Amino acid sequence: MSSLSAVSSQDQVIARIDTIIRELAALRQQLTSPAPAQERDLQEPLIVEHAGQPGLAILPAEDYRRFRQWERREKSRAQILDAIAQRRAQPAWSDAFRLMDALGQRADLSDDELNDLIDRAIHAMPTSDTAS
Repeated sequence: MSSLSAVSSQDQVIARIDTIIRELAALRQQLTSPAPAQERDLQEPLIVEHAGQPGLAILPAEDYRRFRQWERREKSRAQILDAIAQRRAQPAWSDAFRLMDALGQRADLSDDELNDLIDRAIHAMPTSDTAS
């Protein structure tokens, strides 16, 4: 009888191992093949928190590319505005700064309107100053 219970016990162990292998294969499939809902989730930023505070953001590559493009554009725009502001005291710049004051009063400008005002302000500069 003891040999029969040992065989039964061995069969149970083998059956349990087979069950675990199937469960692990199913889990691996879930982790390596995102479901449609998970694919949608990949389009949203993932925020990793540390001690309840946001510490890291994982973005879709296209969102990151657009952010970097926006960041470069804003940096260029700030440099232009800073260069204009540094020369504000010069009387020859009065036309340029009148345009910049109009810009400061209108926070709802589109990018095209803002770029047009900046271009007009730059063109209003004296020719001798534009080369420096």
